[in-house]
Amino acid sequence: SINFTNLNQDMVYYYNATHTDKAGNSNSTETRKITLDSTPPFIILNYPVNNYNASVNLINFNWTATDNFAVSNITCNLTLDGTVNKSNISSSNGAPTNYTIIGLVDNAHRWNITCWDLANNTNTSETRNFTVVEGPENLTAELASDNVSVLINWSSKEYADSYSIYAKGDYTDEFALIDSGITDLNWTDNNAGSYTTRFYKIATVRGNANATSALTGGKQDTSLVYEDEAATDWNLLSIPFKLNKWELNNGTNNGYDFPVQPANCIISLWRYNISTGWERTDYENGYWIPAAGSENFTSLEPGRGYWFEVNKSCTITYVGIVPTNNMDIGLGHGWNVVGWYSTNSSTLPVGGSSAYPIVVNPVDSVDAIDRYNPTSDEFEVTIYWGSNVWWPSLDNQDFTTIDPTVGYYFDVNQIATWQHDPNT
Repeated sequence: SINFTNLNQDMVYYYNATHTDKAGNSNSTETRKITLDSTPPFIILNYPVNNYNASVNLINFNWTATDNFAVSNITCNLTLDGTVNKSNISSSNGAPTNYTIIGLVDNAHRWNITCWDLANNTNTSETRNFTVVEGPENLTAELASDNVSVLINWSSKEYADSYSIYAKGDYTDEFALIDSGITDLNWTDNNAGSYTTRFYKIATVRGNANATSALTGGKQDTSLVYEDEAATDWNLLSIPFKLNKWELNNGTNNGYDFPVQPANCIISLWRYNISTGWERTDYENGYWIPAAGSENFTSLEPGRGYWFEVNKSCTITYVGIVPTNNMDIGLGHGWNVVGWYSTNSSTLPVGGSSAYPIVVNPVDSVDAIDRYNPTSDEFEVTIYWGSNVWWPSLDNQDFTTIDPTVGYYFDVNQIATWQHDPNT
């Protein structure tokens, strides 16, 4: 045996052995290679930079690992928040390596890279920090105590530097920044009374990143018309927002009351159940009191149409959260009084397009839709002709959309379900 001593580190050595006998005959062995490597790979983190703030939950991690031998296989682990997220990533010597993580939760995170070479020399990079920023949650919107301003509340994001407010007047408009640098968890729009419709998103701000809330707050004014010579008049409406409270105020429950200007214009509220008929609740001394036989009429519901009996013209201000979730609304055989639980107008198809917004199961279950015009004191109708064709009558050719705050009668030819999509 032969011992090699005093070899320089981190080099490649080649050796063989030559043997000569007494007669001078000699022969050599094959040539073999010895690699001495005690140096771990050198790791540079390229991206994200330290203290990076991301407004998306997808991060592309990039690093470069370099070994002291040009031809070398380097293997790496990506560690996220103290736990190996991805192991055995092949990393070419001296070339950038990418790995993408999707679905990161919003919060502060830390990451590093550990790599090793063929000799199992191991090194770990520096640890860097980054934050995934998301919009505020638990957004609520309600009318302030002055019955004009809109109060927005949201829950805290502990990593936030501040919050910003975005707003738009019409639902089809683009949101625009209207206030920033907010450190409270609420904000009041004192100018809301200048708008018939107004929509809000709240953004979490950290560094140069900001992310808006998934939910949208909003307010919408709608008129209750009084034009009859009788003591009262009628309007058929629905509720376009998810309200903070659905239970009606009975004097003991701090429930919901319709904000109207001028006050006390509503005398009673009616709803229709196809199985039990009409139910009524009356507005008495500032409280809602169900009529005899209508004791269950204590709350409002999305997707339902309501008859408002009024003694003078006034304006209701609805304030709440824009609906986003689909909802199944049961329809009985015959007439059903329903509401458009949405803040956008949706065009009725005229053929060759989808059935939206009147998607029902079984299909073709709705034969006609009626709406009430309080100014003319007449119903207006559009008829379903099949094959996704809705055709308004000659007297109301503008009945081509389903609109927020409007209540409707559906003429249904069999028990069905309206698969209501607010299309927001």
